[in-house]
Amino acid sequence: MSELLDLSFQMCGARNSCIFFNLSFQKCVKSRMNTSTAVDVRMGRPRGFDEDAALEAAMRVFWEKSYEGATIADLTEAMGINRSSMYAAFGDKESIFRRVMERYRAGRMTYIGQALAQPSLREVVAGLIHGTAEFLSTPDNPRGCLLIQGHWHAARMQNK
Repeated sequence: MSELLDLSFQMCGARNSCIFFNLSFQKCVKSRMNTSTAVDVRMGRPRGFDEDAALEAAMRVFWEKSYEGATIADLTEAMGINRSSMYAAFGDKESIFRRVMERYRAGRMTYIGQALAQPSLREVVAGLIHGTAEFLSTPDNPRGCLLIQGHWHAARMQNK
């Protein structure tokens, strides 16, 4: 950290005129290092939509239409937000897809990790079969598996 501060002094050239900047910089760095999580400071008015609900809606769009089949218009309509709000909150289509895949893995696919944590092969297989049957028979879920679609999309992107 001191090397970083020394470098900023050297880049400035005039040591006295940079004191205010470097002290402010040092306080900022120290305050960020002393907190357990970084604070995301956003300027402007607060969001007028529920981010979790918007991601859930985007997940359904990707699940039903696949990555390639989902358009920005499909996503914004399902999420109930306009393009600029979508880009400001989530980034581009691929960034939304990545967040959706993480949400899907951490939510609907938790049964896989729970099954794999079982002590015997019999319990692992039973957990996977029961979890898959329950997952596929849930009437609210679209057909198929978003995780498989996601891996298919990722494989195609790697081959480009």
